[in-house]
Amino acid sequence: VAKGYINDQAATSEAFLTLNVEGTNRRFYKTGDFVISTGEGGYKFAGRKDNQLKISGYRVELAEIEELGARIPGVEDCVAVADGEDRIAFYYTKAKDKEAGVVEGSLRDRLFMSLPWYMMPAHLLCVDEIPLTINGKVDRKLLSSLIDNKVNVAAGQSPLYEKIKEVWEEIFPKREILADDNFFDLGGDSLCAVQLLTKVESSLGYDLPLSCLYAYPTVALLSAKLQADGNKGLQLSGAFSDQMICLQQGDKPPLYCFHPLGGNVFQYRLLAKCLGEERAVYGVQPVGMDGAPPIRNIQAMAAYYVQCLESVHKGGEFLLAGGSMGGVLALEVARQLLNKGQKVNAVFMFDTMGPGELKRAPVVSKVLEQLKTARAFIKNAPLLIRARAYLLGGKRLPNSLRYRYIEWVNYWALEHYFSQPLSREAYHGQVVLIRQPLQSSGIYADESLGWGKVVKEELLIGYVDAPHDKFIEADDFETLFTKLFAKVVA
Repeated sequence: VAKGYINDQAATSEAFLTLNVEGTNRRFYKTGDFVISTGEGGYKFAGRKDNQLKISGYRVELAEIEELGARIPGVEDCVAVADGEDRIAFYYTKAKDKEAGVVEGSLRDRLFMSLPWYMMPAHLLCVDEIPLTINGKVDRKLLSSLIDNKVNVAAGQSPLYEKIKEVWEEIFPKREILADDNFFDLGGDSLCAVQLLTKVESSLGYDLPLSCLYAYPTVALLSAKLQADGNKGLQLSGAFSDQMICLQQGDKPPLYCFHPLGGNVFQYRLLAKCLGEERAVYGVQPVGMDGAPPIRNIQAMAAYYVQCLESVHKGGEFLLAGGSMGGVLALEVARQLLNKGQKVNAVFMFDTMGPGELKRAPVVSKVLEQLKTARAFIKNAPLLIRARAYLLGGKRLPNSLRYRYIEWVNYWALEHYFSQPLSREAYHGQVVLIRQPLQSSGIYADESLGWGKVVKEELLIGYVDAPHDKFIEADDFETLFTKLFAKVVA
């Protein structure tokens, strides 16, 4: 091994390290290779450090993109590089007997069809040759400097692209919408998502589930996916209909976050930011987000979610969380996992009311709550009648109905669950409750929010002064959750 770089101490320090081996200091060179132990004294090559990056919490291996691009007819050589803005630029050379437009079209279509959104190159650029360094390696720094000549993937936008862009501009009227602007980075929330998908369905005829915005969160990606899959005969399946939404990849055991009454898991993206890039985070959506009939029973929901978790869990203890109704689901899932012999590290509940809270409420509050429920039923009768008509006719619910119907079904499922003794069964495990501050009366007068007689081990409680519907978004929540998570999870 060389001693270092001549007259360049900074480069030497970055590329070499000294380790004490059997009492002797020895110099080692950092190759940048990732390897996996075979368990038999050998190692398997697993990629290069300089070819890996994180985009929105997802680990991206540039070699996978290059391997896919190299298989496309007309592409002779190709390199994927990061452009310095958490986006990917794809450079390629084409065969001399192929037309540039044909190769670029084939390349764009194949990449869109085969890659998840976070691996999709934001730019395509055809070059005469891939530049090499004096050592014969790809000169990625030089390629990055060519980014000013980049070609956006959405170049040559279709009429469908323009129509979808118009819908986005209606949802974000004060923003200039670019092809690769991410829905979430623009400030998109659950309300914006429902409005957007409802407008796409009413104006363009595409019935899209909420999860499509996780898989294809830009105008360019969504329009290209729809274009590639066909027009009115579009059939969405796989990742679109999946209940398990990966909000962040990571090597540490996942945190599974369960949906509140409304069904969306958008807000749990904030938890991923709290926990750092190494912690995997999943959002668990309810059945019915694709317009199918929702599950109407909490225990049945939890049983189905246990199957969902086991399909992606790679071993070890489970970490569960949920806000509002999601906390109830997290605890019921934890019960069922324990009954199956699984191990649960902790359950985190965010401003979640327990089955005991109605007993502590004043009699007047109970009466008012019952009157409120009756009025809600009368008010929502037209919604329920229309939704049942669709489902009984074997049709999927349109976006204009499905999310309100899911919220109503979840509400009644929760009310029925709390009226049953099973909701008060003892839970033996670590539970963390982050809630609004104590009040002198009402549901927030009970420190445990109704969970005191259910949780038989220590109930760790923290307080955040924030409204229920914006609880996780509060700055104080991020600080407290990060602190309590670190305390509970080793």
